[in-house]
Amino acid sequence: MIPAPPAITAQYDHYPRHRRVVAFDTGGHALIVGSHELERACDLPGFEKLVDHDDDAPIAILPARGMSLRLHGMRGEQWHDPLIAWLVTADGAGTALAVDGQGNLEPIRTEEYADVKLEHDAA
Repeated sequence: MIPAPPAITAQYDHYPRHRRVVAFDTGGHALIVGSHELERACDLPGFEKLVDHDDDAPIAILPARGMSLRLHGMRGEQWHDPLIAWLVTADGAGTALAVDGQGNLEPIRTEEYADVKLEHDAA
């Protein structure tokens, strides 16, 4: 038996619409908690498909040594943020991480700026 990632569910055409998949058997069948034991999700009436609800789940944090973002605001203001790391999600997206004024790790929401440039320090 192989444990399932937490965001996978079995979808049905009736209530409850989704049931969490807890594992996969050695044949690759998704298993859900039945009334007395684990059951194959596809054996229950109304089974439609398996759904992965967590495409944006973090899967890696990569160092961003020597990288920074030059940010230009909508009203012409500018910032220069040294990056600490990149957060990579299951769907392949990357989010730049910096440190805020209080010393907390913070994602940089690039869509909030008029222009964003990635810079790499020559070391």
